[in-house]
Amino acid sequence: MKGSKSPALASLALIALTALAYAPAYHAAFIWDDSEYILDNKNLDSPAGLARIWLQPGATPQYYPLTFTTFWIEHHLWGANPAGYHIVNIALHAAAALALWRLLRKLRVPGAYLAAALFALHPITVESVAWISERKNVLSTLLALLAVDAALTWFAMKHAQFAPTDTPLVELRRSPFGAREHLFIALLAYAAALLAKTAVCTLPVVLLILIWWRTGRLHPRDVRDFAPFFVLSLVAVITIYMETRHIGAAGADFAFSPIDRLLIASRAICFYAAKLAWPFPLVFIYPRWAINPASSAQWLYPITVTAALAALFLARRQLGRGPLAAALIYIILLTPTLGFININFMLFSFVADHFAYLPAIPLLPLAAAGITLLLRDQRRVVLPVATALCAFLVFLTFRHARLYQSPEKLWTHTLSNNPHSPVAHAALGFALQQRGAADESIAQYDAALQQTPLDPSALYNLANIAAARPNRASNVLAIYAAAANLDPKNPHVPYLTGLLLTATNHSDEAITNYERAIALEPNFAAAYSNLGGALMHKDRYPEAAQALDRAIQLQPDLFEAQLQLAVALTKLGRNAEALNHYRAAAALNPTHAEAQSLLREAESRNSVRPHSSNK
Repeated sequence: MKGSKSPALASLALIALTALAYAPAYHAAFIWDDSEYILDNKNLDSPAGLARIWLQPGATPQYYPLTFTTFWIEHHLWGANPAGYHIVNIALHAAAALALWRLLRKLRVPGAYLAAALFALHPITVESVAWISERKNVLSTLLALLAVDAALTWFAMKHAQFAPTDTPLVELRRSPFGAREHLFIALLAYAAALLAKTAVCTLPVVLLILIWWRTGRLHPRDVRDFAPFFVLSLVAVITIYMETRHIGAAGADFAFSPIDRLLIASRAICFYAAKLAWPFPLVFIYPRWAINPASSAQWLYPITVTAALAALFLARRQLGRGPLAAALIYIILLTPTLGFININFMLFSFVADHFAYLPAIPLLPLAAAGITLLLRDQRRVVLPVATALCAFLVFLTFRHARLYQSPEKLWTHTLSNNPHSPVAHAALGFALQQRGAADESIAQYDAALQQTPLDPSALYNLANIAAARPNRASNVLAIYAAAANLDPKNPHVPYLTGLLLTATNHSDEAITNYERAIALEPNFAAAYSNLGGALMHKDRYPEAAQALDRAIQLQPDLFEAQLQLAVALTKLGRNAEALNHYRAAAALNPTHAEAQSLLREAESRNSVRPHSSNK
């Protein structure tokens, strides 16, 4: 299955197979954080939002401006229709497979076409392709492959004299570009890959391993030559900062010792290799295993990884440098997601299929080369074997991609393999809530809140159910009480309990819960705002004004706090101060009839010229 006699026909066949395998994904839905990335992302609405995407880290969940730019463009093309986003993801995945084939051919890897087909069709890639938010994966991988292709070509053209004549670094073909142009293309593609997803930041190390594999040597000058690539990799610092400061990958939940992190990393390395060889089952969120350095069984993972690398090193004369190079590249590409750096997803699981998308690339060509070399004396068998393998993978990928057609289907499948996942229970609860199955959704939220860390979406969605269906309030309050016992330091539990008690006219108990939330989180602006409202309901205006003033200090754009503070100050006879807050409230919400009316009354009391809130 060489695919080289007719490259155009072989390319079309690979595209067709990819399109067939992912046919269910054309009708897939938005899932999980697709809402944050696309549906609720106000940055996609205007040119100003596009500027924020590029110039303001923190305006998006992660600083991946190129990925969000593609979403910005598509938002203006097909809006909230998920089909367009899915088609682009599948097209990028097919393009990445073609780019991999081209690179492997230039590197003269046996079975290059089969390797590209394995990558295109392996079901472990489904999570990255069928989940719109993982555009960052497919886009950055395509760009990374183009960068490696151009970088190796540049290096070969510049240092041809250093490569042994019997083992050229890459197969140099006719090109309109010289060495400098290839270097520029490589740097541009790598910078773009980093702006799509910074997990490709280990690519310069991969380039050095590839040079060692092909030439059998590595000089200090080679490292110096790739210095610009290492400098570009420093953009990953932004991602680390965003994960810890903006997304919240810090604190007690991430307090792992170096030994813990070693055990996490080595087990993950073994996990992904096993899933590539035997992809059963594939789960959207895998169970998060417990770390126990005292367990001798857990030390089998670092021992296995070390032994495998040592065996490949000792056998490099018999097997060649290729298997060792592939193993090293696999580990290097996995490094950003192995737990040495905190990432928020570690709250749910230490592994995920989308983490293996790019790292799978070195192992799949190794497998394809092994199949090709084993059957080299039986050429008539190669094509049927490769065809049967690809057909099987198409079936698996097609079947797995169908899960993404419905959030209910995806999360139900997840819970069948990971029944204690709080985020899966919460997400299924939300899907059920959206179709009006209140009782079923409450049961899922309850299951989510029986474990720590408490799922914040479950907490807030329960409040929405109680607000829409007051007869469910007692059920929700009971769940909140259990959650408070399970996680007594979580400020959102008493805050939401206070909201529900306010809605059911239990002001005194609501005040107690708001105060508890503030004691746990002193900068909780919404808690101060609602505390002020509850105090006003009890005619405790001096205390209410103090709480509302603190809310505005923390968050000046809180409309309700501005308006309620104005009313409280009016009750206290502090009309001049109240006027300023009426104006602020009216400016924050110019269409709010009551705010505009109260502003006019305040201006009349203070005998001043009417002030336009629209200026």
